Amino acid sequence: MDHRWRMKWWAAVALVACLVSVAGVIGRPAPVDAAGETGRITLTPVTRLVDTRGGLPVAPGVNYVLPSGLLMVAARPRDGGFGEADVFPCAGSPDSEPTFVFEDDGFVTRSIVAPLDVAMCLRSTVAVDLIIDQRGQVSGAPFVGGLQYQPLTTPELIVAAPFTSTTIAIQRGPSLPASAGGATYSLDLFSDTASFGTLHPCGQAPSPAADVSAPAGGYGLAIVNVALGAGQQACMTVFGAGYVAVTLLGALNTTGPNPARLPPQTTSRLSSVPPPGFAPITPDRAFDTRADDEGKLLPAEVLVVDLNDYLTGWSTAVTMNVTVTGAEGEGFLTVWPCDEAQPNVSNLNFQAGVDVPNLVTVRLSVDGTVCIATSATTHVLGDIAGTYEFDDGVGSTAVTPERIVDTRRGFSMSAVPANGQRSFVVKQRAGVPLAPIEAITMNVTATGSKADGYLTVWPCDQPRPNASNLNFRRGVDVPNLVTVKVGPSGSICFFSTADTDVIVDDAAYFTSSSTGGFIDLVPDRLLDTRIPIGQPWPGKLGANGSLTLQVAGRGGVPASGAASVTMNVTAVSPDSGGYLTVWPCDQPRPDASNLNFQQNVNVPNLVSVKLSAAGTVCIFSTATTHVLADVAGYTTDVRIPYWDVVIV
Repeated sequence: MDHRWRMKWWAAVALVACLVSVAGVIGRPAPVDAAGETGRITLTPVTRLVDTRGGLPVAPGVNYVLPSGLLMVAARPRDGGFGEADVFPCAGSPDSEPTFVFEDDGFVTRSIVAPLDVAMCLRSTVAVDLIIDQRGQVSGAPFVGGLQYQPLTTPELIVAAPFTSTTIAIQRGPSLPASAGGATYSLDLFSDTASFGTLHPCGQAPSPAADVSAPAGGYGLAIVNVALGAGQQACMTVFGAGYVAVTLLGALNTTGPNPARLPPQTTSRLSSVPPPGFAPITPDRAFDTRADDEGKLLPAEVLVVDLNDYLTGWSTAVTMNVTVTGAEGEGFLTVWPCDEAQPNVSNLNFQAGVDVPNLVTVRLSVDGTVCIATSATTHVLGDIAGTYEFDDGVGSTAVTPERIVDTRRGFSMSAVPANGQRSFVVKQRAGVPLAPIEAITMNVTATGSKADGYLTVWPCDQPRPNASNLNFRRGVDVPNLVTVKVGPSGSICFFSTADTDVIVDDAAYFTSSSTGGFIDLVPDRLLDTRIPIGQPWPGKLGANGSLTLQVAGRGGVPASGAASVTMNVTAVSPDSGGYLTVWPCDQPRPDASNLNFQQNVNVPNLVSVKLSAAGTVCIFSTATTHVLADVAGYTTDVRIPYWDVVIV
């Protein structure tokens, strides 16, 4: 079972926290007359005090006075959407660390400690429904028989395990004294499906209230206080499927050094992380309908590709070379995250009987899948080249395209012979530094081939993989964007099944010192000269003409902060053979090509291109043709803000 959390960078991270107590003795505050045998807490059976779902919500901007006690407060925006709410002493005002952060219409639960002698208020920026359960009382002063919180110097991880609707026993461990009347735990819930759980003494029925919950593909955090008899242990009953971690934070006891000490609470704190970095993989075949007994993909079908074998819990997107082979007609392929609607874009255009590859960078679904649909019956295969990771990977630096290999002129290496290989060192070429390079993105073109065949590109330090980056036909120029891992030697190898010349234009490199990370987007069309989109009027781009495409501020690309863009560019119905060049408009047009095409043949290619200071790219064509561009993501060095939930 895979347990993965896909972080949504653009929204607050919805974490769930609550404070639970079960079955205890109700006490009354009394004078302190037994030093060290006192505390402020009394654990009680769960009592529902408030539920506004059947009536009026708490209005925004209003100070709502909470009841006293150990409370589990669940809040949900009445009308959904974003917002926040804070719990604070009524004599004061909300601070910059809200207790609740809302990102949708789900409940967010928090543990609240409200002593008898301190009035606590809740104020929200949006109308909210509240569910308040009382789990105990908190006296204003220590009293005999009251419990005090005794934190561990180092929290102790007790349970870390996958679950599917079960009850998990939590061993007491040596850190919890036999005399303790209870314990305080933190619960982390990573959810594959919408899940929830509750903590209770083993042998007792679990409370119907959820102590911790998480949406599908999400995460929840709770602080839970549970009453325990001498030697008794706690159990956690969970429903759904996912991964749970239980950590002992401290004991609840009548003895200790600080009778006034209370259990911790949670707060939301604005944090940030670097944008996802690239984790290169030596090309590996991830799927192949020819070998998977699925048969050809039909126009009425959607192929769901599970990529979890290549992913971590922090993977956001995947880069893979997708190839159509054995197509029975002319058509196009669309690749998208399965938890989104199929977009009106194309990643790959093909003809009957012609093998066509294209590099695809696509956002992952929360379950680690991507979907593929075709407009014509065909086999489909994919070779994975890498993933983008929030907690790993390396940054990228975009460069203005520049030619680094041209075997026609003997530049950097000679032509690749049939069933032979050639190599070149990528360091210190066309803006690529001498420093160790983790990966490089290049536009690779096979030209002047003597027969049909395919090209494989890989790091020379590794064995040649069973993968292809580019399929070509005799005498036809065929380009494809290639992102390839670079080994310690810095050398990239090329293998071809047929004699061919090779042209390579660099686009970006990846190093540990680079700060650019990739933000994946649901594909969106930025340019279509047929309609038009992205241009003021319809019409083909003329021969030896160019157009300016505004990218920043469109299709999910921010108006500022984006360094480069990744988009699928397609030449549609060209009047003759030619090529396209894409480059940042504030630079001279480079001696490079991104896409080669023939007359009346639709040809796509993934393009990674640096943006101009104005957020534009320019597109030049040697022949009259329509042009499409579908954005897949962008790079930025701007850190990604999110609301983190911390224990205080």
